[in-house]
Amino acid sequence: MLLIAQVFASPYSNANLARLETGNPIIYIGLAYMGFFICWLISVLIGKSKIMEWLGLNSLVVFALHGPIYRVLVSVTSFVIKMDMVVVRQNVLICLAITIATIVISVPFILLWNKWGKPLTK
Repeated sequence: MLLIAQVFASPYSNANLARLETGNPIIYIGLAYMGFFICWLISVLIGKSKIMEWLGLNSLVVFALHGPIYRVLVSVTSFVIKMDMVVVRQNVLICLAITIATIVISVPFILLWNKWGKPLTK
């Protein structure tokens, strides 16, 4: 229910983080709290998960690589399905698939970092 409320209320916040504009601060802060609460509920429902723990421990590598991987995946998806990149970025299902693919593609890089990169930093 909170997720539905957040989806319907988000266009009215007029948030544009690229220009550091929040629009209506009451709606913006309310949406932020709803987003936090939704994430908390999902984490309670999932409980203890080895996959989520592993991704959490290696989130710095995912953070470092997700930008270039995401850009390549959006470009390739746009080319393959012959849609404009803006349309690809606005489609929720395509974005979800690209997000999952980004994490999956990051896994070999995480394994490489844990094997060879991390020992060099100690």
